[in-house]
Amino acid sequence: MPEIARLGGFKLLMFFQDENPPHVHLKGADFAAKIRISNGEILAGDAPRRVLKLARQWIEEHRVSLVEQWNDFQR
Repeated sequence: MPEIARLGGFKLLMFFQDENPPHVHLKGADFAAKIRISNGEILAGDAPRRVLKLARQWIEEHRVSLVEQWNDFQR
């Protein structure tokens, strides 16, 4: 479960051989969510609004490299 980024008290993680669609896991002290890389949709869980906004901005800025990492991790 590689850590992709650490932002403002929470982490973005990606698991090896995880199920589709491509997504990242968002983990904080008292929340967890799964966010689709392509559009920032919450697939599971929940997180504070401020955290979701920051995570979605980061995902949007790094979308190309996240998809590349997803493809590498799923081999």
